Parts: sequence; C-alpha cells; structure tokens
Amino acid sequence: MTSILKVGKVQSSTGNDAITVADSGALSFPTGTITGVLNSNIYATTNISSSANQTTVKITADKLTVHDSNNEFKVLSSVDVSPAITASGVNGLDTGSEANSTWYYFYVIYNGTTTAGLLSASSSSPTMPSGYTYKKFIGAIHNHSDGHFVELYQKGGKAYSYYGSTMAHNRIYNGSSIAANTQHSINPTAFIPPNADFYTFRFQGDASNSYSVNVKFNSGSFIRANTAASGNQIANEQFYIYTDQNSSTQAGFTTTLPMITPQQFYLNPIYELTGGNVFHIGHEFLGVE
Repeated sequence: MTSILKVGKVQSSTGNDAITVADSGALSFPTGTITGVLNSNIYATTNISSSANQTTVKITADKLTVHDSNNEFKVLSSVDVSPAITASGVNGLDTGSEANSTWYYFYVIYNGTTTAGLLSASSSSPTMPSGYTYKKFIGAIHNHSDGHFVELYQKGGKAYSYYGSTMAHNRIYNGSSIAANTQHSINPTAFIPPNADFYTFRFQGDASNSYSVNVKFNSGSFIRANTAASGNQIANEQFYIYTDQNSSTQAGFTTTLPMITPQQFYLNPIYELTGGNVFHIGHEFLGVE
C-alpha cells in the first residue's frame, strides 16, 4: 500500500518559510532548498521471480519524490509498480502500440490516491493517463528487435543490462585492423539510451600488440590537446600496458564516459590494433536518486 509523507512546516535554506503547503499536501517552493531523504532505495528490473520478464519493468522504492507541472511534489513511500509494454495507459504504454528496436522510458506516476507505473517513447513528456498529474522519470529500457525487453538491473540511476546469452549479443564494436592515430566512432544506438548521462563499457584486445588505447567522449577531445587524430595526446581516458611491444601483449579495460554527444564516443589507438572488441555493460542517469 502506498502512503504519503506529509510535511507541516518546512524552512528554506535562506531562513524564510518560502515553501507553500497546499490543502492537498502538495509542496511548492520558489526559492531555497530543503534537506532530507526524498528518494531512497530505488530499484528497477526485468528479472522477476528469478526469470527474465520480457514485457514488464518492476520498479520499487522505499521513498520516491514525484512532481507535477507546477513543480509541486509529493513523497511516496513503499512504491511497487510493474508497467507492462503489452498494456495500455496506467501500468502500461502511454500511447500508441509497441514497437521493436525502440527505447522506452519508465516512470512512476501518481493521481493523489494511486501510485502506478508508465512506459513511454518520450524521455521527458509522456502522455499522462487521465487524473494522473505527478510523475518521476526512473530509467530507460530497449525493446529489442525480437519485440522483447532486454534484461535490466538498476539501482538508483545506475543500470546494467544484458542483451543475450553470448558475447556477440553484447558486443558494440569489432575491429580486425584498428588504425593508429585515427578516431574510430562508436555509436551503439541500441545500447546507450539517448538521454543517458554516463555509459560504461569494456574493451578487449583480441590480437597481439594491443597495448595502448585512448577513449574519448567527444570528437577532438580537449581544445588544448594535440590534433584530434593524434594518438599521443592525453584523451579523456588513456590505457597503456607498460611493457615491451610483443606478441603476447593485449590490453583490456573497463571505463565509464560522460555522454556529451548522445549515444557516441571514440576509440583511438596509439599503435595499430590488429584486433579489438568493445562490449556493453550499462548506463547511468543523474538525478534519479
């Protein structure tokens, strides 16, 4: 059962009672900030009862703050909702019909009495069911080409997802001859949500002499760096195995980059790589918790 945390008096950071408490219990505050736990232990998963659920996202939270268009908010507790892509409206898809190879965004919504979930193709402006005015964005999930959700585990804003049972299903880039001092664009649109703030991946050098790699979040890296194509510049992340170049040297690393350009980053070897793969791990949204 969902309950509401009601606040009788809240003082702003400026020392003034600038926060308005409506009769409904909703709060609005034009200036100042408040402190306290307004979101805690937010989880989302497609794994329910130990088996992957291909049509539903289960969202739970100890506490969750939802907002309306007037920036009034309510703090919900004991949230537990499961919107399904096969349903319509409340606890389903906001509008239209299910589409394959599509990103869907999931929300918790509230109508003053009932807490529910919602799926939408919009990352910011879902079509709200009648009577529901409060919402909170929680995360995103890809509806794969087979019409099933990928497997997802999320805590707060950090999400890990799995696209299949083999390494190939989760590979976002493969190169058999990756030229040195050259920016190689990686644009895995089925793996990185367009609105993700950070993306985590793993590089694996699968051939000899794979031992020094730059990765960047935008083309050209830093303004004061060397030329964009130069592998010797200091990139956003640089990985180097300090050993002699030899047939047994292979680089491997995991890193997280900010998504300055949505769904895109760059790989730039300092030396030519005769083979390398990049594998998907997960993404992160700021502000969820």
